[in-house]
Amino acid sequence: MVTKSAAKEKEAEFHVIVADVDKARLDAAAEAFAAAFGLEASISHQIVKSAPIVFLAGASKAEVKAITPRLIEVSKSGIEFRVTTRSVQKIPKVNWPVRPQFAFGTGPEDAGRSATFDFERNIFVCPCCGETFLFRRVGRPPLGDAIAAEPPAARAAAAPPPPPAPRPTPSLDETAVPPPQEEAAAEPEPEPEPADNLLAEEPVTAEEALLPQEGLAPVEEPAPEPAPAPVEPPLEVEVEEPEPPPPPKPAAKPVAASPKPAPKPAAPPPPPPAPAEAEAEPEPEAAGDTYNVFLSKITSNDKKEQAAKLISEIKSCPIDEARELAGRLIIPLLKDVPKADAEAALNKFKAIKITGRITISRKK
Repeated sequence: MVTKSAAKEKEAEFHVIVADVDKARLDAAAEAFAAAFGLEASISHQIVKSAPIVFLAGASKAEVKAITPRLIEVSKSGIEFRVTTRSVQKIPKVNWPVRPQFAFGTGPEDAGRSATFDFERNIFVCPCCGETFLFRRVGRPPLGDAIAAEPPAARAAAAPPPPPAPRPTPSLDETAVPPPQEEAAAEPEPEPEPADNLLAEEPVTAEEALLPQEGLAPVEEPAPEPAPAPVEPPLEVEVEEPEPPPPPKPAAKPVAASPKPAPKPAAPPPPPPAPAEAEAEPEPEAAGDTYNVFLSKITSNDKKEQAAKLISEIKSCPIDEARELAGRLIIPLLKDVPKADAEAALNKFKAIKITGRITISRKK
């Protein structure tokens, strides 16, 4: 039985490549590219200038399906995209520190991951289970304004009733019989205190009422104990230990006669030289294959000027355009040329210590 994890491993990975850009509409293409994928203008412009470049590597079929409408819309601005499952190790690619939101699909399993990059919400990642949670801050309701707007009559009606008056404490002495007393005249009931002073005094519970009201008996402090008599320390007597006798000297061992060294065996003859390994034959060049030449980034201004002259000579372009190409991170020099022309062009730049690489485009 094929498990779900095994099926995911067998799923093919797709790579989205920015293959080519119309140089006449480079700025407009960079703006459309940044608006479609939520990128900064400088990053979008650098990606568009570095074509061909892998924009997104290792995407699933659902992820490619999710961003296909954006690719179609951006391609109207002069950008040519290519989606492939072949190896793209020899093509430069964009290294994303965190997988961006537009790379995820629309399935339920991708909802939590895509929410990580929704910066308009509040995000919380559980430190125990690692799950991502979204929540919105609504703030506290204006309680003060609601109470101030409430009429005084409603607040008085909502106030709790006053607590009952405490009862007299009964006597715990059963032998003492109190004298009969006449019933006191009915006194008028006290007016209830306002609601603000209801919590000034705490009501007396029934258990507290049964406790005696007399004060506690004073606690007598114990008499101090007499100080112990001083104890005299024991006398210390130093005892000299006798020195141990010196150990006996070991008896001299008889010296054995040294044996004569055995004759050394003759050295074996050297092994015959191994036959030279046949050099690996280069892979035959298929008919119709073409080659592309890319140069690495040039940091020195002097080398940029030298490279610009060679680029202008090889590509037959103006010197200003050649200087602009020399300032890129990855410089596309030649595209779809024979192998001899590609190697000859790269050797000219190696002569001035500028590195590069040659890629092959195989025809189906």
